[in-house]
Amino acid sequence: MCHDRQLLSRLLDACDLAYAAYKINPQSACAVSHLRLHNIRKFVPHNTRLRPAYFIAVDHTQQTITWAIRGTKNISDVITDISGASTPLDGGRVHWGILQASKALLHEECGHLSSLTRSYPGYSVAIVGHSLGGGVAAMIAYVINTRVSLRRQFRCCPRISSISIAPPAVMSSGLAAASESWSSSVVYSHDPVPRLSPAAVVSLRNELLAVDWTEELRNTILEAEYTQAITAAINSAGYTTSAAAAQLQKLAAELLQSKHIQDLSATLNTVVYGRRGRPAAAAAVGDGSSFETALAGGSSGSSSSKSHSGSIAAGAT
Repeated sequence: MCHDRQLLSRLLDACDLAYAAYKINPQSACAVSHLRLHNIRKFVPHNTRLRPAYFIAVDHTQQTITWAIRGTKNISDVITDISGASTPLDGGRVHWGILQASKALLHEECGHLSSLTRSYPGYSVAIVGHSLGGGVAAMIAYVINTRVSLRRQFRCCPRISSISIAPPAVMSSGLAAASESWSSSVVYSHDPVPRLSPAAVVSLRNELLAVDWTEELRNTILEAEYTQAITAAINSAGYTTSAAAAQLQKLAAELLQSKHIQDLSATLNTVVYGRRGRPAAAAAVGDGSSFETALAGGSSGSSSSKSHSGSIAAGAT
């Protein structure tokens, strides 16, 4: 329980810091997080092509050096987002645009960050971000932790980790599994952003192409016809008990999945006539034989859903 509370506290702090990265100045960032102005060592509110905005802060209370990376805010960030072609890395695949953004940030700040870890030995490094920033945070943590030469620059730092809030799809499953010990992500419910990737789009396209849309349309039309017939049958069952009507509704709902007219008509006959005998009022349904007759168009020979409903409704009056 204690561990869970600590994890929750870390995740909530990361959410605040990721949000602070969207602010235009250090004062605004401090206003929405636990940081104080003297904690912030560098604040870069503007991005460039393939390099998002960010800030770096030192939190002495938690003995953490925080690198907060901003998510998508303008067209340059969108360009990074959509540069999503996968590129090979360490036997897996990664998001090309996010990889380039990670390289650009490491080129600018790796020396500064390693200098801070030497100034504060024992402090951990936490890289956080939302959306695009979360993806870049995860990629930077992966690159530092898997490159011996880079990790050696942070020898005074016991841990380099990332917390990503609603990140996009960044790396293939094998690389993600290798990152489990230092990377965490927070994804809300069915948020599409963390699930969207070129591979996912291709998979969706293949699924759509595999669907028999003609059959789906036919089934949809049949379902509409059955719904009309069932509604009329329920209305005509007013002389039955409420329990029988409820059973009729339940079975009718199940039959909508079967889309089979014979099963539908047989069940209607069983529910309405089976245990109570055939009521006199039912003699007016179609030619007086059963609901099957009414659903099949009755003596009129009509097969349209409109005729089905009309025949059943007429039997109830």
